[in-house]
Amino acid sequence: MKHMVADILSQMPPHTRFSEADSINIMAHQDVLLELGQGMVESFYRTVLAHPETAAVFSPEEMDARAASLADWWKRTCQGPHDLDFLIWQAFVGLIHIKRRVKNPMVIAMWAHILTDLSPALAQRLGAEEARLLMCSLQRLAATVQALIVESYMQSFIDILSESTGMKPALIDRLVMTKIDRVIGAARAMTA
Repeated sequence: MKHMVADILSQMPPHTRFSEADSINIMAHQDVLLELGQGMVESFYRTVLAHPETAAVFSPEEMDARAASLADWWKRTCQGPHDLDFLIWQAFVGLIHIKRRVKNPMVIAMWAHILTDLSPALAQRLGAEEARLLMCSLQRLAATVQALIVESYMQSFIDILSESTGMKPALIDRLVMTKIDRVIGAARAMTA
């Protein structure tokens, strides 16, 4: 996982990634962020459960445990540390999402939901510039975590497919590259 995390992060331009300065900024505001945590968890699952596609991921009897898990993640995210173990944990979520059938559009949408909910709440509690800077740190956190989750999902999916079929990842890549022009052509034809 360490190698996967390093590879994923290397693909992101440095100024777009979560940084030590962002970590310090979030931990400096952990009191206000933790205060907003319960509302964030409630809003998150209210939104997830209101949509049939995302609601189907969960069974009713697990909702307390899932809410507790999200609350624990939020607490760790607000308090830090945001070290290699934290980043590996985020990439590991991609593996769990394969098992749970959580799709990448769901992840991206729910991160947008979290940020959209936090922005006005932080603006009310902090000065405009302080809230803006904190939101920038949270946006870089979101981009980094999404990259780790989505790409670990894809890399792991391909690795498992490769192992299960005996096809080397390079062969899978070559097959995709061989067929991609046909897929692009068909997509263009449908949109023309």
